[in-house]
Amino acid sequence: MQYKFNNRGSLLDNNGNIKEPGYCNAPISQYDRKDIKANAFRIKEWDTYLVCCDKYAISLTISDNSYVGIDTVFFVSFEDGYQVTKNMTQFLPLGRKHMPSSSESGNVISVGSKHRIEFYQDNGSRRLVAEIMNFDDKTSLHCDLLLTEQPQDSIVMATPMGSNSKFMYNRKTVGFKASGFVEIGDMYHEFKKEESFGVLDWGRGVLPFNSNFYQANAYGMADDKIVAFNIGYGLGDTSKATENAAFVNGKLNKLSEVRISIPKGSKGRELYLEPWTFSSDDGCFEMDFRPILNRKSYKRKIITKTVKNQVFGRYNGEITLSTGEVLEVKNMLGYASKVINRW
Repeated sequence: MQYKFNNRGSLLDNNGNIKEPGYCNAPISQYDRKDIKANAFRIKEWDTYLVCCDKYAISLTISDNSYVGIDTVFFVSFEDGYQVTKNMTQFLPLGRKHMPSSSESGNVISVGSKHRIEFYQDNGSRRLVAEIMNFDDKTSLHCDLLLTEQPQDSIVMATPMGSNSKFMYNRKTVGFKASGFVEIGDMYHEFKKEESFGVLDWGRGVLPFNSNFYQANAYGMADDKIVAFNIGYGLGDTSKATENAAFVNGKLNKLSEVRISIPKGSKGRELYLEPWTFSSDDGCFEMDFRPILNRKSYKRKIITKTVKNQVFGRYNGEITLSTGEVLEVKNMLGYASKVINRW
């Protein structure tokens, strides 16, 4: 079942539950932190951006998870395998980061003793600026990136997360045009608009302490069309709709259930740098994924833990649209990840 919600009012009812679960192509429901009825320490709010080209990628996150704030910046080079992830934490922000209640407007700035990250919005464009001291040992990072030409559609999910007013309101937009630069010490990396794309992952909600989930997306050309996709599962009750979607020239084409298969070794451990497969229940999304680089991150703070294997690589396969048209995907750049959270 793929139910498209139509609620243009408050996202939550008087009990703090999702009024109308499902998916939409735009963030039409209105989120307000004040409407949440769950324990304030369980509220999680994040803005994450990824900017990627054939040579390298950078991601920036500002998050307010109530009992802890985590700002993350990572940079990876596909050419030489260079990768650095920097996490910067703040104790008990409890909403004081003032994360915007809408993914369509609002700015957010997070400042620490050795970092500053700024996200700005203006008429659909987004500017991402960061200064990170000691990003790689004693080498600092500076970046200034611009995302423009926002695609017409996103995949927006209003997902119940079980009992006790748990929920997630999430928007993913794949396929901004991206430009700008990243400086790490004396290394200068340019993102050119005609060669680079951007992804937004915007989330607000009350999530369970333990979660395991999969996430993947990609962007490129297929059969002379601009094609992108988002695949994900493992978080919440998706009986009303999955977050799986393809985008053709910016317009959403809904996908059904998709499962990701990661090869395993003799001891049952995932072999993340071996080829993966993606397969849908209706045959409309069939993909092979050839890894280039695994950005593995492990964070542990007292009782919290996050293990993330975010693998960048290239996709080959077919997407069958609702019209019956079959798009052949060849060597499309993207990532696929498995995440284990205890937070």
